[in-house]
Amino acid sequence: MNKKTVLAAALGAVVVAGWAGATYVTGQKLKTALVAQAEGWKAQPGQPQPAFRVTDVQYRAGLLGATRTLTLAIGCGAETTPLTWRDDIRHGPLPGFAGFGAARIDSSLVLSAEQQAQLKKLLGDAQTQLSLRTLVAYNGGYKTQLEVPALRIKSPEGGDFEFKGASAWVQVRADGGARYEASLPSYAVSAPGQGPAPGMRFVVTDAKLQGEGYAPMWWALSGKGSGSMAAMNFETVAADGQRKPMFTLKNMKYTQDGGIAGGLYQASGSLQAQGQIGSLPLDAVTMKFSLKQLHAQSYAALMGALMNTGCPSKDPAADPMAALQPMLAPLKELLPQNPQISMDELSVTLGGQTAKMSYQLGFNGITAAETEGAALMPALMQKMALRMGVEAPVALLPKLGEALGQPLPPELIDQQLAQAEGQGFIVRTGDSISAKFELREGAALVNGKPIAVPGLPGQGAAPAAR
Repeated sequence: MNKKTVLAAALGAVVVAGWAGATYVTGQKLKTALVAQAEGWKAQPGQPQPAFRVTDVQYRAGLLGATRTLTLAIGCGAETTPLTWRDDIRHGPLPGFAGFGAARIDSSLVLSAEQQAQLKKLLGDAQTQLSLRTLVAYNGGYKTQLEVPALRIKSPEGGDFEFKGASAWVQVRADGGARYEASLPSYAVSAPGQGPAPGMRFVVTDAKLQGEGYAPMWWALSGKGSGSMAAMNFETVAADGQRKPMFTLKNMKYTQDGGIAGGLYQASGSLQAQGQIGSLPLDAVTMKFSLKQLHAQSYAALMGALMNTGCPSKDPAADPMAALQPMLAPLKELLPQNPQISMDELSVTLGGQTAKMSYQLGFNGITAAETEGAALMPALMQKMALRMGVEAPVALLPKLGEALGQPLPPELIDQQLAQAEGQGFIVRTGDSISAKFELREGAALVNGKPIAVPGLPGQGAAPAAR
């Protein structure tokens, strides 16, 4: 053997040893992280039992890969459903010899024989196994790709669900921010020919979305994003047996933008669409919305608490407020920032006539001390600010009646409007009607005049003008 051969063999041995060492170290770190993650999904001592929880963790590791098997329990009490989740893990730095990274994880549900039989009874021989693959980077980020196969379900009663498949991916950075994209070609739900809604059919066609989100909860703290839907149809069956449109939205598009500055989350967005109500064209639908002054960390904590609501305690001596504490704790930071959510405009143009609606809900001046204990509810009622308004042309009302299949005679419309105006519920100005509702400083007003609402403090006197 010459020197070149010996040197090449030595270099090859070093490379293999280095790869094996890196694979072993990567595998050990993955095991520590993935077992700890699963243990965190178990019911914790002294905490309400989660409705979704891990009851057992098994981890078998080799040099090239590992298998993590989780026993899941979904539901509470007698309604609990057991499931088995399995992760097939390929270790880096060359996971599955198909790229560079810390790991490649292929995840799947493992059904029992009874569950497989139930699924086959429902779906027949259709392929139902979804594909869920996650690529983990060495910096802690990861990318998950989901592919859901097409399927069709027919009920014995004659109902039908047809799903054309879907795909989505999300790429989460090490800091918790993310980008995502999803596509849904179409799905349709048809009611049986007999029943409360005979023959009704709901169809969604060509829905897409993409965007980005921020840490600590990327799906709740959205940044820039957009989406579209070709059509959403509600159809019914006419007396002659033919399908006819009941309500349609088409050419739907939305955009959004959001950001975090100084720990506060602000966002805004808009949606446009066209459509049809019965036989009348829905010329345009426009919606604009906004979120302001949301404390990002507290908002994420509140959303997490809502998602992890536990099962009701069976202990009669248990404090019912203890289960609510994870949802109440974030309010100490959230409410003093004067958060606000609003639909700045919702306009609908039907048959050439346009109606507009808006609302704004916020809290002003709540202190951290007022978010604790018995002080919270009175502070919410006193410092909640709600404004709602609607404006519409009178000529729109007969068109709505026509669209809903209940034509209204003009004299009946005038009679009902006169009655509502006399009671102070609406204001009529020329050919338009409007109504406003306000709740501020603990008092309610309709069109600027105080109105008694049960449970509100300080009834009778209108708040000072602003």
